[in-house]
Amino acid sequence: MMSWVETAVDAFPKTLIITRWSPTAKYAGGEATRKLVGRLPREQVRWAYLDQPSDLAGGRWPDQHAFPVRQSHWRLRNTFLQFLHLHYVQTRRLARVIARWVVEFRPEVIWVASDMETISVALYLQRLLEVPLHVTVYDAFEGCRIFGMSKWFYPFYMRRSRELMGKVRSFDAVSKELVNHINQSCPARGTRETMVLPVSVGQDTVAALPALAPLSFEGKLRRVGFCGASRSSQEQWNTLLRLLEELPWAF
Repeated sequence: MMSWVETAVDAFPKTLIITRWSPTAKYAGGEATRKLVGRLPREQVRWAYLDQPSDLAGGRWPDQHAFPVRQSHWRLRNTFLQFLHLHYVQTRRLARVIARWVVEFRPEVIWVASDMETISVALYLQRLLEVPLHVTVYDAFEGCRIFGMSKWFYPFYMRRSRELMGKVRSFDAVSKELVNHINQSCPARGTRETMVLPVSVGQDTVAALPALAPLSFEGKLRRVGFCGASRSSQEQWNTLLRLLEELPWAF
């Protein structure tokens, strides 16, 4: 597996990063992306995002530019026409503008944080630039239904997602479970070997952990760890709490 932390600057591929939200966005994926980008050789990176301009600039940060998604008319919000125009018309325009922005940079790889509109932008950009595509997946693609996507457009979106994963050279996700889910629902063409960044926890780190001795939990307090999101609905949280209450031990 390529170690991007130890790679020399002149050996690191010239990378175009595409994210949906600005570099200063307040969400878990945004924080993770900032930490990763902050350790990359800034001369070899350009960062394009589909959000309003950010004040994150200078220092260790690479050149970046905002390419805001145009808001739809309020009458079209969460309708089939809104998503159709966004993913098949507006994202095509955004890809052309981004391609012109990086024409002198000449990226050698596109790294995409797959999140709604970035999926379609990445597909068009890959055709325009004809360079390898690396994708980082933070949520299962089916999660788009949480954001109010039209049920009529949902099949189109899933088809775009499968098309994207069918064109990647490599991809990674935030967990092994998500990697396995993607391999089942959207089989990727690329290898499991990462081009731009390693999986969240490196294999050497896992191998260095001390082995856990068998434990008996009978009559003991068991600790349960989980990761949630602010986007989860109240109903989802209540369902999780009910499931925890049904466990045959204290926690």
